[in-house]
Amino acid sequence: MFHFRTWLRRISGKLFRHHGASRPRPRRSSPPRLAEKVLLRLEQLETRLLPATYLVNSTADSGAGTLRDAINQVNSGTDNSNVIDFNISTGDSGYHSSTGSWTITPTSALPTITNSVTIDATSQPGWSRAPVIELSGASAGSSVNGLTVGTGGGGSTIKGLDIASFQGSGIELDAAATWSSGTTSAPTPPAPPPWQRR
Repeated sequence: MFHFRTWLRRISGKLFRHHGASRPRPRRSSPPRLAEKVLLRLEQLETRLLPATYLVNSTADSGAGTLRDAINQVNSGTDNSNVIDFNISTGDSGYHSSTGSWTITPTSALPTITNSVTIDATSQPGWSRAPVIELSGASAGSSVNGLTVGTGGGGSTIKGLDIASFQGSGIELDAAATWSSGTTSAPTPPAPPPWQRR
């Protein structure tokens, strides 16, 4: 006698066994690899300092924004790369509209430069090859120099200034320094000897 239930169990068993044989076994995922160790190394960078810049915006003899004050600040600092720039307005009392120039007239000797500095009168708006800033010694007194570069001021640069009418030297160099880019220095000539006087 045909037993349907028995036949169905046999067929079902074969189907399940066949299905199970064709199904791939799930692979076990491998544990995640640990990140490789990264060693950080700090390197010291070279020290770079921006130059300390002082601005002259007045032709007055003393006070904030004057050349005298700027030199004093350079001397009191510890930087070896200092810059004195100029930006004096046309409304300043030392401005000459006929020549488009400015005159700084010290009434006494300016401080001796004791720290390296670049005095850059070519930075004054309106400068073009010829100096537009005059440093006049007409009122500075006898035997006074225009600018004196002393011990500690070696390596200084003075450029773009018209230095005139000082009874001493226009620029007195007690240490290595340079002047360039249109700087002129014309001390007052000495008096003629008696036999040439009239």
